[in-house]
Amino acid sequence: MAENKSRIGIGFKLLFVIFSISLIIIITNILVYNSFVNEFRTQSKSFALYQPSIQQLDQLNEINITSVSLTKNWVFIDKDTGTIQKKELINIHNNIYTQFKQNNNQFVQLWDIDLQNQYYDLQNSMDSLMTKEAVIMDQLSFFEDYQNPTLMFGIFPQITENGSIISNSKRVSKKIDDLKNIFITKVQENTLKAKKQFIHIKLLITWFTTLIVVLLIILAVFIIRNILFITNILNEVIKKTREGYLPIVKKVKRNDEIGELSSNLEGLILHLRKLSDFANEIGQNTFNTQFKPASEGDVLGNALLRMRDNLVKAQTEADTRQVENTQRNWASQGIAVFNEVIRDHNNDLEKLTFAVIEKLVNYTESNIGGLFIVNEDNERDKYLELKAFYAYDRHKYLEKNVKFGETLVGQCYVEKDTIYVTEVPDDYMFITSGLGTDKPKSILIVPLQFNEITYGVIELASFKNFENYKIDFVEKISETIASAISTAKINERTTKLLEESNEKSKRLEQQEIQARENIAKVQKEIGEIEKSYKELTEEKERILKELALKDDHFNKERIETKTKIETEIEKRNALLNAINNLTPYYEMSLNGDILYANKNYVGLFNMQENDILGNKHIKLISRDFINSGQYKQIWDSLKNKQKVDTSVQYMIDGKSRFLNEVFIPVADEKGNIKISVFGKF
Repeated sequence: MAENKSRIGIGFKLLFVIFSISLIIIITNILVYNSFVNEFRTQSKSFALYQPSIQQLDQLNEINITSVSLTKNWVFIDKDTGTIQKKELINIHNNIYTQFKQNNNQFVQLWDIDLQNQYYDLQNSMDSLMTKEAVIMDQLSFFEDYQNPTLMFGIFPQITENGSIISNSKRVSKKIDDLKNIFITKVQENTLKAKKQFIHIKLLITWFTTLIVVLLIILAVFIIRNILFITNILNEVIKKTREGYLPIVKKVKRNDEIGELSSNLEGLILHLRKLSDFANEIGQNTFNTQFKPASEGDVLGNALLRMRDNLVKAQTEADTRQVENTQRNWASQGIAVFNEVIRDHNNDLEKLTFAVIEKLVNYTESNIGGLFIVNEDNERDKYLELKAFYAYDRHKYLEKNVKFGETLVGQCYVEKDTIYVTEVPDDYMFITSGLGTDKPKSILIVPLQFNEITYGVIELASFKNFENYKIDFVEKISETIASAISTAKINERTTKLLEESNEKSKRLEQQEIQARENIAKVQKEIGEIEKSYKELTEEKERILKELALKDDHFNKERIETKTKIETEIEKRNALLNAINNLTPYYEMSLNGDILYANKNYVGLFNMQENDILGNKHIKLISRDFINSGQYKQIWDSLKNKQKVDTSVQYMIDGKSRFLNEVFIPVADEKGNIKISVFGKF
């Protein structure tokens, strides 16, 4: 009976202690739960607001960098309408940036008021930048706009390194970075707060353990003295636990409540040790530690697992974003670098190709590279010519021509698509370095296409495989390179034509000097002829009057005089015919209608005689010359029957040319005035 009472007493006391422990567990779990709720809210805000905010700012910065780079292309390279870069810039202005603002403005409403004000200031700066870019796009809408030096003189300073657009872009990037740093700081603060929560949880666990030990001590005081030796053992464990240790508990082999308590205590200490170790691992950012909760209902263990999984997810997403941002920045910077290289060498095809392939090999960390351009010197025998190389074996590749469709380079040109090879044939090529000669591991061949025209092929080889983002970059930059090659070819042809034109102009100048000398002689003779003609006319009228008063006695003298006059007139007409064959000559009415033009005058305008006769003289004159009032002065003098010797500005084949001309008013027998004009360029 005594033993039964003793067991009942222990059971009752154990029941009391269990009730107390349960109460403490509930309180502790409530505290832990509240800690986890606070942590979950903090982490939720970080994942739902701060991290997406950073992504939105990264997207805005990418729009900023891309639009500025494409604006440079718009001004310096893409003079034709409808290029991919121009369409991409228009799409950014009309769609991407507008959609971004609509989506992000709803998202910004969740930010703090200070952050909202800072963002709206950033958005105003970005809107200002986009407005300036749109003005340039509007000013350079057509190819002819690039020929306006006044317009280009006003645009170039805006897109230089210290220009308004570049400066605005840098300020926008600075504001974006400042705002990003705020969100990054908040994420870091949340992470720090999470670590503090872990420490708080550890403290709760420690207090929880301590309270249990205290209750066990109280239980030991009331336990029967015959179990004092067991109590002493448990007391030693509790003592170490109270000191902050989680000791190894020796299980007491008894079939009563004490044995059960010992077993439970052993399991509890073991589980607490696992929880403590796991929390320490998480606190040290070691997320690969294996941990299994005590049961499905292990609130603390399962909470630690969820927290670890959330932190792993956050870390993984952060690493992925960092890699993606690094690759995007690498590509954006590469585009800017190549635009600078192309801008510095766009007038020299040889320098351009070498600078491009050298920069491309180094920037993509390749080992060798070659740039092939279509050789069109012979229309019947076109081929790909190795125009520039970098780190090639000189003996094998210094002079290399590839026919269309032959080798991988020729196939790439024909198929107009990228070729990427990771299993290089043994006899394809070798890379020679200070360590020896070896076969490359991968080869990348990309066609140079612009406006659906293939201008050549780029070939890169490396001891490493090309990452996808590098392949995408080479494909993207290839169109810019093709456009630059097209421009360089046009510039070379233009330079050649200009040199030929200059030589032709020199010859024309020499001819013009000779022609002016001839004109001077002719004009002198014309003056003498006019004087002689006038004298002969007066003599004729005088003789006719005398003949009218005399009889047939004077008929013989009259006939001789008439013959003399006609002979002089024939000499004059012969001289005029010689002048007509030597110099440009035409006749006009006082209304400005062209009545006659010799072949020399018609030939100056590259026109047919029917296209000039009957037309107004003013239609051939430059608008600037008319607006200056000089043309009106010529006609005012002619209407007063005054001779005019001056230079007249014509428009011939769209170009302004000056002609030194002599305008002579001449009256016919009826007194009608017509204008005889002699001239030569």
